[in-house]
Amino acid sequence: MERPTLVKRPDGAPQCHGGEDCLVLDMWFRATEEQLEVGYDDEDDFVSIAELPSALQRLIDPELIVAKDREAVVIVDYPIDQPVSYAFKAASRRGFTKREIIQSISTIYQQIYAAKGNPYGIWGHVIEDLYFGIVHLYRANGHLWIVPIVGS
Repeated sequence: MERPTLVKRPDGAPQCHGGEDCLVLDMWFRATEEQLEVGYDDEDDFVSIAELPSALQRLIDPELIVAKDREAVVIVDYPIDQPVSYAFKAASRRGFTKREIIQSISTIYQQIYAAKGNPYGIWGHVIEDLYFGIVHLYRANGHLWIVPIVGS
């Protein structure tokens, strides 16, 4: 995978609130044994960014096609100074699965945090602090944009 490049958010689509050109997609995961023991529900809608590679095994409906597009751009904008984007193609002609979207998000965050010298301007958090479970999908400027909603 190529190194992500710095970009600005596309004009006309800085936020996604749901609607005709925007899908707010919850990424649900089955709870781990440890989570169940401490009282979590059997399904959870957030996961640690650092644990995304192993969490894929717990993703509910991983092969569900969530966008019929063949190409998309993932934008990562937290916790970094400048948004980072990565363009990628769907493995299938049918479009993007939940698994592909999460794998791309995981790969981008791993690359950002592995980069030497902090070229992305990471501030305030190590990767283990970050959680996500919602992804915004929207169209602008002729592209499908995927934005993970990340918190800490």
